Amino acid sequence: MADVKEGKEYAPVDSPPYDDEPMRKFYVTVDSEHRSKQLKLWSFMPPHMLSFQVNWIAFFTSFLSTFAAAPLISIIRQDINLTKTSASCAAIASIFGTCFSRIAMGSFCDAFGPRLGHIAILSLTSSAVFLMSMVTNVAGFVVVRMCIGFSLACFVCCQFWTSIMFSTNVVGSANAFAGGWGNMGGGATQLIMPYLTTAIAEHVPEYEAWRWAFFLPGACHVIIAGVIMLVAQDLPDGNYHELKKKGLQQKSNPKREMVVALSNYRTWILMLCYALSFGVELTVDNNLHTYFQTQFSKSLVASGNLAAVFGMFNIISRPLGGVISDVFAKYMGMRGRIIWLWLCMAIGGALCIGVGVNEESFSATMVIIIFFSFFIQATCGAVYGIVPFITRRALGLTCGLIGAAGNLGGAVTQAAFFTASTITIYDSYKWMGVASLVCAMSSLFISFPMWGGIFNGPRAGATEEEYYFADWSEQERAEGQHLSVMKFANESKSQRGMKRIAEDRKSAPIKGEDTA
Repeated sequence: MADVKEGKEYAPVDSPPYDDEPMRKFYVTVDSEHRSKQLKLWSFMPPHMLSFQVNWIAFFTSFLSTFAAAPLISIIRQDINLTKTSASCAAIASIFGTCFSRIAMGSFCDAFGPRLGHIAILSLTSSAVFLMSMVTNVAGFVVVRMCIGFSLACFVCCQFWTSIMFSTNVVGSANAFAGGWGNMGGGATQLIMPYLTTAIAEHVPEYEAWRWAFFLPGACHVIIAGVIMLVAQDLPDGNYHELKKKGLQQKSNPKREMVVALSNYRTWILMLCYALSFGVELTVDNNLHTYFQTQFSKSLVASGNLAAVFGMFNIISRPLGGVISDVFAKYMGMRGRIIWLWLCMAIGGALCIGVGVNEESFSATMVIIIFFSFFIQATCGAVYGIVPFITRRALGLTCGLIGAAGNLGGAVTQAAFFTASTITIYDSYKWMGVASLVCAMSSLFISFPMWGGIFNGPRAGATEEEYYFADWSEQERAEGQHLSVMKFANESKSQRGMKRIAEDRKSAPIKGEDTA
């Protein structure tokens, strides 16, 4: 199993001196790129774990603010005369706008690093969160929700940061814990905003109370951006701008990186999978509170508590999706990651259909929702267990494209299944589940030449170096630019699977391989 540690701090560990690099001190075991081979969940030691902690908290904050309006819709509707259609349009706007900001953030991270990415997007969108308190009409509500939704681009920074801070043996777990704990903000806001609004309403009218409540997520944006600026760093060896000055970080080429990301069919398959997993999660976040209020006549606070169960399950579901992906990879290689992705998505889609089929029993609905939340969120963790291996050169943009697909999926499922007044809430969940189940089949066709896929083995003679070097043109390779991924290509041989690694070890040991 991936080396996931928690608890007390550990003494510094000397990093092995690869090539002509000097010995450095880290508080974790590191690989040849000084990425951590351990995930110490409760540690705040720099640089790896401190960056991990502020990373997921930043993403959590973006979810907290983006979905802060969802549990308060019944109050906001009365205040500014929202209809069901306009409320749905606002929900679509809050996640659709993020499609563009996530793609842009991918290129930004490749060029300037995830640290500045978090700082920029949290700072810029904080004003939109504060402006929600001044909204007086439907148009303003829709526009402000869309602007707040841009903050979900923090997800790209989040997954990119963990991908460059953690080694291949725990990268799935690191991505999943950071993403899952961040997504938990969607559940936390279902609890926090109703309670906060109710408390404020004891001192001011209710139509003013919900406005004052938005100052909490707005303040969180400003505070977290400041903390990241002061204490975090992009890479184990420093920040992007510092390393570029020293010639230790490759310069970004956005046009070439776009070609690399879009020409890789695996990017498109994972975009589809993420659209119908994370997209489904976003749609449920936007509609579950209202569902409990209208279908089971629950109060504002009670509906928030119940809806929070779905979002709060991210504390274990998405992380386990990544952890199990790493476990499968240890024994079965990349093929194991692909199998786990398919299983999670197929089961999640079937359970979504189950929510639609069950129309009467509240207790049965809650049981199904618990299992549904686990598998659909674990799917997200499984997706980003594969993403770091698609391309190294265009990793940030690839994270952005796949993340944007998740938001696009949320906008499409919201528009297709939850907007029209002629479709019942049960049919909405039923058909959304069918769509997810069908799209799960696409994951079966993911394959890598050096590792194979579910239906085929590795291509004879294919190597990790050959695969990752192909992202550079002949001229760039002649200049030696491709050598920046040499160490990662070597580390990624861990994705061959236990049986093949044992066979390879008989002929030649894999440099940097984690044999624990």
